[in-house]
Amino acid sequence: MSLYRFHTDLLFFSFFFSVLFCLCCALVDNLLSFWVFLELCGMSLIPSFFYVNEGSLHGFYSSLLSYIVMSAISSVFLVSGILFADLYFFILLGFIVKFGLFPFSLWVYRVFSNSNWYFIFLLSVVSKFPVLFFCYLLSFSVDLILYWDCSLTILMCSCFFWFFSQSWAFVWCHISLSSVATLIVSCFCSDFVVSCFIYAYYFFWSVLCVIFFNWLSVIGASKSGFWWYSILLLITPVSLPLFYKLSVCVAIAYSSVYLLLIWCIYSFSEQFFLYKLGGDFFYSNLYNNWGD
Repeated sequence: MSLYRFHTDLLFFSFFFSVLFCLCCALVDNLLSFWVFLELCGMSLIPSFFYVNEGSLHGFYSSLLSYIVMSAISSVFLVSGILFADLYFFILLGFIVKFGLFPFSLWVYRVFSNSNWYFIFLLSVVSKFPVLFFCYLLSFSVDLILYWDCSLTILMCSCFFWFFSQSWAFVWCHISLSSVATLIVSCFCSDFVVSCFIYAYYFFWSVLCVIFFNWLSVIGASKSGFWWYSILLLITPVSLPLFYKLSVCVAIAYSSVYLLLIWCIYSFSEQFFLYKLGGDFFYSNLYNNWGD
């Protein structure tokens, strides 16, 4: 049984309030207020889940339930760490669960697999904005822990490209998780202006990528689409991801040489996969049904 809904008011509601609550996260000066607006932002995304969906009812509600449950679990950790001084480390754990860092990444794939591109955009792009301010609200140093966890997240994504890429949503999920990991590292080790530039550029690039993926889900493979694919996803002298990856390299170079090396390994794995996928999908017609 298929479910198809189309309500523009749901999209407007989710976009407006998610942006509003994200901006509120930037204005607070304590973790409790930050948590309140972060949760309100997360809840405001739920209506967009019903905007458009052509999948099965089971997959649809399973993904929605996964999102709600994991959001609730992260909230429990965050509140426990805020209320009880002995559990302050739970704040970091809740933050890791909330943004799908290793080893709590699989729920993000579950949510992406049966949601629409409008919800994916809000979850993978708009809701990352509070990351820019989280590091300024912590009262203890967690740099080393986050560096290790973000490194493992990036390594995991570099492997998942080859074993866990059943759809364009999964491909974007790899890119999204690696980007949030690098954004977190950038916020903790580099200048705030650099981190803001990385997020702003990622926002602009992501808007175009999500529009392109949504177009592919409707039109399918075409040779004309390969040129947009090259500009938006492949590393070339005139492509958009080139400048994003270079800016990330500049930011994380202040953290650790090992983390920079892991980012290079991820970038190589990602590009190798995307170049191969581009030829298969757009020219060899091997993935015509895969991208639907």
